[in-house]
Amino acid sequence: MKDRQTKKTPSYTLAVDGMSCEHCEAMVDAAVRAVTGVSAVQVHLEDGSVDVTGGNPREVMEAIRAAGYEAGPQIPVPAPAACPIVPESTPAAAATGVEEPADQYVLRIEDMACAACVANVEKAARTVPGVADVEVSLVEKTAMVTGGVPGDVVAAIIDHGYEAVLDATSLAQKKIGQEGYELAITDMTCSSCVSTVEKAILAVRGVRQATVNLVEKKALVVGGEPQQVVDAVLDHGYKASLVAAQPTETFLITSVEQPLPLERVQQIVTTHDPDCQLKRNPSGIEVSTTLHPADVVLLLKQEGLGAALEELYEDPSLAQAAEAKKEIRRSWQRAIVAAVT
Repeated sequence: MKDRQTKKTPSYTLAVDGMSCEHCEAMVDAAVRAVTGVSAVQVHLEDGSVDVTGGNPREVMEAIRAAGYEAGPQIPVPAPAACPIVPESTPAAAATGVEEPADQYVLRIEDMACAACVANVEKAARTVPGVADVEVSLVEKTAMVTGGVPGDVVAAIIDHGYEAVLDATSLAQKKIGQEGYELAITDMTCSSCVSTVEKAILAVRGVRQATVNLVEKKALVVGGEPQQVVDAVLDHGYKASLVAAQPTETFLITSVEQPLPLERVQQIVTTHDPDCQLKRNPSGIEVSTTLHPADVVLLLKQEGLGAALEELYEDPSLAQAAEAKKEIRRSWQRAIVAAVT
């Protein structure tokens, strides 16, 4: 009678690309453990790998990819150069013939240092589906991008070794801020976190657009029910809260040289805040808007209109101080009159 051979449970190592924090490590661990047959998992964040015992390797790799990370058999990888060359890639929109909205927005990339960096940033941005054009400026440390989802473009550039952030004055970001709402997400630490949070938000019913900013730890969302979006981010392991809407401020702008044309000023400010209210004042133009007063002045100057800020209301503390001085003078006058009489 032949002895039965005990079938040994296979063990193997997979390379996982994109892990860069404890959140990533936990998500990969949970994804692998959910695969049928897996009996042991050990994720190595430092070298981007995972040791697995049991389960079907192909199913394990698919589970890791579904969690937002690239996975494959572990192979030796050469050390990257100081300015690695990003391979050429055909934008998905051009390959499929699908046209995406050609919105323009500005990214800031502070750590570009040479012409190779400019080429790498441009190539990385063009790999994102929907991107129609990219203009990178080494001097200004910016990239003007046309088309594509801003959050995806930022993540692609970060993945290729450069710190990128959507410019605070970008028209695309302002548009989202006007129509939607803002979340604070304090514990994002890498581009994979950005991708995970963005996917969680976009999965909520009714959400039309989401831009996640790693540097500012915020997400700008259009559509969907805000509390459901917050709950979706919390369910993925990130701390999230709804940011209160910017209050409306009223102030007065005056002309520096020539009188300010009300219709032109209204056209400029309305472009960035459709709900703003303007009216002519004997001293200038009274503006009620959620924009910062200095931003309004800057916008007007960019359009060739010389403008300056003027306080619309008197400071209560100054008024109280002036009244106190008057009362002191009255008291002295009464005292003098009493002494004389």
